[in-house]
Amino acid sequence: MKPTANPIRPQPDTSAMKTPALPALLSRHAQLTAQLAALDEQIRVNSDARDTAEADRAQAREQERQAIAQIEREAPKTPGTNPEYIAQEADRDRAVNAARRLEAEAQTRLNACQQRDEALSIQRRALEQDRLALCGGSLSDLLTLQDQIEAARVEVSRLDRLIDEHRAHPAPDRAPVDALDEQLAALLAKSALGEAVQGELSALEKRRAAAQTNHASATEQARRAGLLVRGLEDRRAVERARVADLESQGRIAFAWQVRAELDRTIQDFRATAERLFEVRGSLLGLAKLTEGTEPDLARQVKALTDPAARQSLRITGPGLDLIDDPAYRERATERERSRYRQAGLRLPE
Repeated sequence: MKPTANPIRPQPDTSAMKTPALPALLSRHAQLTAQLAALDEQIRVNSDARDTAEADRAQAREQERQAIAQIEREAPKTPGTNPEYIAQEADRDRAVNAARRLEAEAQTRLNACQQRDEALSIQRRALEQDRLALCGGSLSDLLTLQDQIEAARVEVSRLDRLIDEHRAHPAPDRAPVDALDEQLAALLAKSALGEAVQGELSALEKRRAAAQTNHASATEQARRAGLLVRGLEDRRAVERARVADLESQGRIAFAWQVRAELDRTIQDFRATAERLFEVRGSLLGLAKLTEGTEPDLARQVKALTDPAARQSLRITGPGLDLIDDPAYRERATERERSRYRQAGLRLPE
C-alpha cells in the first residue's frame, strides 16, 4: 500500500551536508556578536538623539502656545492703529514664527532619527538571523574544546598556587638593624666621652653594616616578590578571561552540535514515520485479504491498528505497548544524556 502523504514539507538531509569546522563557526559567531554590539551602540545613540528631538519639539510647541495665548490675551477689544500695540503684535508674531521654525527643525531631526531607527533595526534583525542560523561542529570538535577549557583551568590553578606562594614572602625585618643602632649610639657616646674601646666600636660597626646589607637584600627580594605577584596576577586575569571565553564557546558549540544532531534525528524520525505508515498500510491490506481465511490473525492486526485502542500517541497490541508519556520522555532524555557522557563529554550546567 502506498504510504500516507506526510503533511510536513520535507527538509534537506543535513547528514549529507558538509559540517563547518567548529573554529570557523565560533569565529563567525564572534564576528556577528561584535557587529551586533556595535549596532546596539548606534541604536542607543540614535535613541538618545530621538529623545532630544522629541523634547525640543515639545518645548517649541509650548513656546508657540504661550506666544499665541499672549496675543489673544493682550489683543484690544477694538482693533486700531495704536503704534505701541502694533509693535507688540509684531514682536509676538515673530515669537510664534520662531517657535514654529524650531518645531519644524526638531520634527526634521525626529523624522531622520525614526528613519535611522528603522534601518538599524533591519540590519540588526538580519545579523541576528545570521547568528541564529549558525550550526555545526562535531563531537570530536567539542571534546577538543573541552580539553582546551580544562587546560586553561589547570593553568589558572597553577597561577593561583604561585601567587599564594610568593605572596607569603616574609616582609623584611629591620629590628636587628635598629637594635645594633641602639648599641652603636651608646658606644659612640662612650667614645666621645673617652670611655669606649676602639676595637669594640669597630666590631659593632661591621656587624651593623652586615645587618644593613642583609636588610637591604631582604627588602629588594620583597620588592621583587611583590612585582612577581603583580605579574602573575595579570597573567591570571588573562587566563581567567580565556577560561570564561572558552566556556562560553563550549556552551554555544554544544548547542550547535545538539541542533545539528537534532536536525539529523528529525530526518530519521520522518523517514521512520513514513516507513511506519507504509508498513501499517501493508498490515491493513494483508489483514483485509485474510479476513475470511485467518480471522484470528485479522483480529490481531485490527487490535494493533485500531485508532480507538490508542491514547495520545500509543501503539499497543499483542506483546507491544508503546506510549508517549512523561516517563517515556524522561527515559529518552536520560538515554541521550548518558550517550553524551559515555562519549566523554561533560554536559553544560
